[in-house]
Amino acid sequence: MGFQIETRQLAHAEPHEVAVLGPQPLTPSPSGVPESGNYRILGARKGLTISLFDMEINANTDAKMHTAPCVALNILFEATGTGWITEGNAQYGPIPFRPGFYCMIAPEGASGQDRLKSSSRFRGIDIRLSPPLWRALGGPQSVEALGSAHPYSTAVSPSVWTGILPMPPRLMANAQALFQSGMSGTADLTVEARSLDIIDQAIRALAAQSAPTAILTRDKRAVQRVIALMDSDLSRSWTVPELAIAAGISHNRLKRSFRAETGYAVYGFLQERRLSEARKLLIEGDSTVTDAALIVGYDSMSHFTTLFRRRFGQTPSEMLRLSKPPLDTGKHA
Repeated sequence: MGFQIETRQLAHAEPHEVAVLGPQPLTPSPSGVPESGNYRILGARKGLTISLFDMEINANTDAKMHTAPCVALNILFEATGTGWITEGNAQYGPIPFRPGFYCMIAPEGASGQDRLKSSSRFRGIDIRLSPPLWRALGGPQSVEALGSAHPYSTAVSPSVWTGILPMPPRLMANAQALFQSGMSGTADLTVEARSLDIIDQAIRALAAQSAPTAILTRDKRAVQRVIALMDSDLSRSWTVPELAIAAGISHNRLKRSFRAETGYAVYGFLQERRLSEARKLLIEGDSTVTDAALIVGYDSMSHFTTLFRRRFGQTPSEMLRLSKPPLDTGKHA
């Protein structure tokens, strides 16, 4: 089976050249990625393309990636592999390729490297917006507006932000319907409408975690005190009452203020901090999976593995194994 590519405007679109803002599938990849399947690129309007793909990678490959300035929203139904963002000699990641809702904000373009597995199937949607259109629709203005501290971030470089966003059942159903309509070549209006809904969901998800409700300065200081306490000993079994006493406010007030300031419940924030620190230990240090789990307060390896995979899309063992970037030897398996 070959690699079938179709590029066209949506039936109702104003005449324009369909400019692919992401990786260009119409020319042979410089990495020589062997693929088979279908790839459809639909031009909705200037600055907005909707790509649908169902393809198989036919050999283990380390592939280079380049993209023009854009915002990319990817919903992956099936995917296996790992990616990194590269800037100069620095690499940022890893980014696990698993079913999920991915966002990349690259106002200056992006480069990276993907490690793809033989016989892996990639099926999903790639919505690409120009930075001006993204801003006009209300998206975050810059990479700095989100940053590495954002709860959805996965890999952040000085000029590129990537994250994995929530994908509730309604959004998944919307994406599946868009995919089916786009692949069948029918209902072009529905394709664009559903893509705009997905864009809106992404903007709302990012904004919800980036602009918490304002709280009193005294309560903000209490929240920061609690965060500092938890960070000082992630392995400790902290309770809300003891944290509230240490911060000098009631535990009910702490719970309200903490969620308003961070977007998290106290225990949810502690879990996020623990998992993020464990990820850092696995990627940057010499810790084993067991060491990392114990350092951040998890005695049960099965519970730790379940939470870690739910958050990052990989088990701790998989992330440890893939944490070293592939060597660019100029040859591909």
